[in-house]
Amino acid sequence: MSEESLHEILGAIERSVRDFTEAEAALAEAEQRRDHTRQAVLEQVERLHAEVDAAHAPELICVLRQQPGIHGRPLAEAAGLHPQRHARRDRPGTVGDPVRRLRYGSSYAVELWQQHDQAQALARELVADEDAVLLVVDAEPGVLPAERNVAVVGVRDSRVLYAAAAGEYGTAERGLVLDRLDELLDGRRIVEEGDHSCPPSRRSHRLVSLPGEVLPPGPHPLHPWALVGPKVSVAGIWSAWFGWTDHPSSTIPSVPRGEQFPVPWSRSLDAAVDGQSMARLLHRIAEGAEPVWERAAWHADGHSVPQPA
Repeated sequence: MSEESLHEILGAIERSVRDFTEAEAALAEAEQRRDHTRQAVLEQVERLHAEVDAAHAPELICVLRQQPGIHGRPLAEAAGLHPQRHARRDRPGTVGDPVRRLRYGSSYAVELWQQHDQAQALARELVADEDAVLLVVDAEPGVLPAERNVAVVGVRDSRVLYAAAAGEYGTAERGLVLDRLDELLDGRRIVEEGDHSCPPSRRSHRLVSLPGEVLPPGPHPLHPWALVGPKVSVAGIWSAWFGWTDHPSSTIPSVPRGEQFPVPWSRSLDAAVDGQSMARLLHRIAEGAEPVWERAAWHADGHSVPQPA
């Protein structure tokens, strides 16, 4: 390769990197504007909801739906206005019935409390299942815990069924770990620590992929326990139980960000210890002994726990 050709290639690479950097900056700025705009819209809709009589809610929903570029249903639900419920206002005994809505309190509280209740039901199922296990993984360097390891812990008795060093991707050591997990997890109900809410290194599919590799959604073809996508997780169960949301009008509980509410299980240098910590948390949720956010919607709205009609 001539020196002239080399300089040409390097120049093209430099331009591409510069273009990519500029595109990333523009994307970050656009995302920031989107977030600020979304927050402003939600606040305005909430103010409108506070001033609009409930009888006019269906008309308000129609107006929201007709606005170009605005997702009418999410905005309507953010304002506490639910199309299906208002469409059935004249049918007694439905969620849209005004008497029942008063008895239940705000729609946010009902939906969040239902998820809270379902989280406890799921925790009870897992605690009672002799075959349910926690799969705890740390497969990449650079994120705590620094020691790469994997463990399988029984949910019911917190017994460590397997614990080993995870090994490097592509090595014989990693191959032995995958073979053992295939054997041990076959037919079992698997619970992981989390998905997007936990460090990337602690997701099971990291055991079967290169660092940073993006896998398609679904179970891995050779190791079906390595699932990419929705899964039963400790983070999901606890967040639904705890009831924290990032916005007063949100009905999606999530794991709190920052240090104000640390997760109630350990993230240490030992995956087995962390698995046992998660098992104890599931037991506390099943028993109703795990604390709930003091500002959870079903408390904050003044109605406490919703009562069936």
